[in-house]
Amino acid sequence: MLKLNLSADTKATKALARSMSQLRKAVAKALTGLAYDVRDGVRASLPDRFTIRRPWVAKGIGIAPASSGSLTATVFSRDYFMELQETGGIKTGKIAIPVGRMAAIARTRVLPKSLWPRALRSRRTVFVRSGKVFERKGKQVGVLYLLHKRQRVRQRFGMAMQANRVVLANQSKFSRRIFNAI
Repeated sequence: MLKLNLSADTKATKALARSMSQLRKAVAKALTGLAYDVRDGVRASLPDRFTIRRPWVAKGIGIAPASSGSLTATVFSRDYFMELQETGGIKTGKIAIPVGRMAAIARTRVLPKSLWPRALRSRRTVFVRSGKVFERKGKQVGVLYLLHKRQRVRQRFGMAMQANRVVLANQSKFSRRIFNAI
């Protein structure tokens, strides 16, 4: 009768598994740090592309950190409208474009709801004709808003391009983070 006795030294295997686990944690930590760098770079570049009147658009740029189970860190925008700013395209729905004195106000600050087209239409001196909101002051009539159902949005966010720049600039920093974490 043939008998086989098999034995294995599992110490080396356990040590390898432990070091692989440490490596995955180090890579996850480095990826998360890189995601924070990308987020900060994207936030810093926003004023170059947009008129930022309030900080909530920049605060909407966030990250989902990497974990040792999933070596993926994600940088994203919480604001639904920023997707169209990244890709470009056609915005549909009720769109009011400020012109004249409303455009001058909108350049420097956020228009209060009392100056939005719906609120203005309740005034006796404001009327709507042929896709425009007009205001009558004495004998003068001025256009306040252009009303559209579709508006072309040009590609101007550049989040992917900015992320690539930050990643390329921080490659050595990424390697150092992995080395330091091990």
